[in-house]
Amino acid sequence: MRAIVSDRYGSLDVLQLKDIERPRPGPGEVAVRVRAAGVDPSIWHLTSGQPYLIRLLGFGLRRPRRLVPGLDLAGTIEEIGPGVTDLRPGDEVFGTADGSFAEYAIAKASRVVAKPANLAFDQAAAVPVSACTALKGLLSVQSGQRLLVIGAGGGVGSYAVQLAKARQAHVTGVCSTAKTDLVKMLGADEIVDYKRNPSPAATMSSWTPPATDRFPNCANTSRPRAHWSSSAAKAAASSSAASPAPCAPPCSRHS
Repeated sequence: MRAIVSDRYGSLDVLQLKDIERPRPGPGEVAVRVRAAGVDPSIWHLTSGQPYLIRLLGFGLRRPRRLVPGLDLAGTIEEIGPGVTDLRPGDEVFGTADGSFAEYAIAKASRVVAKPANLAFDQAAAVPVSACTALKGLLSVQSGQRLLVIGAGGGVGSYAVQLAKARQAHVTGVCSTAKTDLVKMLGADEIVDYKRNPSPAATMSSWTPPATDRFPNCANTSRPRAHWSSSAAKAAASSSAASPAPCAPPCSRHS
């Protein structure tokens, strides 16, 4: 089968299209014919090996431990392994699998679910990691609570805004100028453009507890978003407000 492979750390130039042996599912696993695969910042981190700490966390010290990158996917079940009873060849699914940048990928049966009929494969492949990260950070959000979502226009943040609104929370989204229309369309009640207001100290004072219940931080550490992240973290630390980590384990049907 054809796959994108990376046998050393470096820029995106180290990624190569090669023919490799097709993997077979083991017990509790399924082989998915990949129709679409998602891309997020973790792909760059695992390709470049930076920050270097990730190499010490089991992803490979000198070279990537996993030859084929990719995690999010959507496709059809090609083959099932022993013990899999609730999925069948031909089922359309989406979820996560190690090595999704290939024609076929092996996934644990518990980490893929039926793809909704109203979602295209490429749309479904953009959901698993980002949406489940947002969901895990907002599980306890209740109707009427006020949230300040930092990085509201990003992968995780855009889901956080929608999920919070679905729970009838009041959402203020922090994003760049280019994302303000998107964040408004997603349902944010208020929007703050961090490019026009790079110093959050004065603005944050109107959102600190008890005015704001939660400060979900969905941004990376680049400036000026880092200033907003820092201010929100300080506000959350001074109260019972929650500030979910910017990343979480990939979702499964048991999450």
